Amino acid sequence: MAYDLIGKDFVPPDVRAKVTGSAKYAEDFRAEGMVFAKLRPARRANRLRERDR
Repeated sequence: MAYDLIGKDFVPPDVRAKVTGSAKYAEDFRAEGMVFAKLRPARRANRLRERDR
């Protein structure tokens, strides 16, 4: 399947939407009651690992 494209011109079907900015990504969707979280590195866990060495 993918080998059929080797050496040939190929334009992905979603290229126009990506270039114009009209493409929808997972981050673009919002739902009622949706909550957000920000993950941060566990600094304390890293210090514990350093101490155990």
